[in-house]
Amino acid sequence: MTTDNETNKSAIIAGMAPGFGEALVRALAEKGFSVAGLSRTKTVDLSDLDGSYTHFECDLTDPARVEETIEAVSQEHGAPTVLIYNAMQLIPKPFLELTPEDFQSSWMATCFGAMISARAVIPGMLAAGQGTIIFTGATAALKGNPRFAAFASAKFALRGLAQSLAREFGPQGVHVVHSVLDGIIWGPQAQERFNVKRENCLDATAIANSYIHLIKQSPEAWTHEFDMRPFNERF
Repeated sequence: MTTDNETNKSAIIAGMAPGFGEALVRALAEKGFSVAGLSRTKTVDLSDLDGSYTHFECDLTDPARVEETIEAVSQEHGAPTVLIYNAMQLIPKPFLELTPEDFQSSWMATCFGAMISARAVIPGMLAAGQGTIIFTGATAALKGNPRFAAFASAKFALRGLAQSLAREFGPQGVHVVHSVLDGIIWGPQAQERFNVKRENCLDATAIANSYIHLIKQSPEAWTHEFDMRPFNERF
């Protein structure tokens, strides 16, 4: 469990990106967290947060690099008590056009990176007797649609990983959550890729606030899995 009374409030967002990632940083910083964003390139300017945010360039599919980076985060901000894993790779293709390399690449970014990131932070959480890990899932974690064989397989695997970790580490104080975000999150990437209207999208700040609620939940009533969608999304 993570509370407002913690002396060390260190969080990692793995797969940092504009939109949802920025909303998460701001929500966490408002609650007193020092936040580290991990991604291959720095894409968000958060210099206005007065040192609450630090970016670390990191290939989340490289086990050695992930371990080195999380050790650097621990040295700078303290051992992380929160890990939010957002990284993914969406490769929508008809199955017969999908290459083995496409399939492997999607799984590496979406699930394998989550495994090595969790493996790097859990020992510190166990030592502290508390922690929260949130794996950001999608509709594809529950339903494999045409052209989404790689992405759905990876998101299904991420969901299974979350269930296994929750059952293993929940009794030791680590809260593991799998979120099903059933819809497109409004932001620069959504506009560029899908050309959608804002009213048809999930709001990044609203999701971030829900994540804060999960982080602060009492262990007497933990949420493991939940789904969110905009009011007009069909499901």
